[in-house]
Amino acid sequence: LQDRLAKILYDPKQNRTVFVVQDDSQVYDAIGRSFSNKVLPKWYRYGNSSKLFTCGHHDTAILVEDAASACAVAATNLYSGIAILGTNISPLQKQQLMAFDSVTIALDKDASKMALNHLRRLRSLIKTRIVFIENDLKNYMPRRIIEILRGEDR
Repeated sequence: LQDRLAKILYDPKQNRTVFVVQDDSQVYDAIGRSFSNKVLPKWYRYGNSSKLFTCGHHDTAILVEDAASACAVAATNLYSGIAILGTNISPLQKQQLMAFDSVTIALDKDASKMALNHLRRLRSLIKTRIVFIENDLKNYMPRRIIEILRGEDR
């Protein structure tokens, strides 16, 4: 990814793209995405860290479902992409999110309950808003991601 925002590897044994969870040079964990629909689970956590996968170094965090979408968000060069990788936000993850000026929760409409729960948990700690999206942000080019996040979704 541009400017080395994310370390992405390949696991030939499990046939997965691997996104490394790290802060600067400290590696905590990794998340692998299967290339095959026949391999379960689709997403595999290589370690047991509860740290969020973060891609980018900007003041606004965009909370998305997976690491590939977080990388797509970071490619805008305006936002940091943060992958939830699950349904809950732990106290450690809340601390991570509080390092940002604001958080935008950008989840699919089918995850609207989860998005509203995250909003309730975060809004007293940090400026938080929700943008419901039609498709995963990883399916869009950076310019289109910016339009969607700014509400220019026409």
